[in-house]
Amino acid sequence: MFVIIPTYNEAQAIGRVLADLPSDLVTKVIVVDSDSNDGTPEIAARMGACVIQESRRGYGRACLTGLAAADSADVVVFLDGDYSDRPSELPILLSANHRGPTRTSHSVPSLAATSDPAHCLGTSHLAIAGRRV
Repeated sequence: MFVIIPTYNEAQAIGRVLADLPSDLVTKVIVVDSDSNDGTPEIAARMGACVIQESRRGYGRACLTGLAAADSADVVVFLDGDYSDRPSELPILLSANHRGPTRTSHSVPSLAATSDPAHCLGTSHLAIAGRRV
């Protein structure tokens, strides 16, 4: 499962969001940052997330940018960077998904600060939009 986390000035919460992701389920975290000036992308990168800089503002734009970098994923989850979503509840979401395709979404984080999402691409055994392989 890839997790995409759109962020803008989430330094106070992003570390907690990333730390609480279930490492046995998450294969990649993509943080899409919209020019934060509080250290959010640096914190995310230090914690192992793939960080993509997206200068065009907007939650939807950040989600689309993250999806472009997650094209090899079977499952993509979007989580908010302010901890309004609970990363520890991902197993519940996945168990529902294994009963059949769902249309549920949450936000995701990324690994290294860059404007080029290509560095976040990789192989995975997961699928986008709840498609099961």
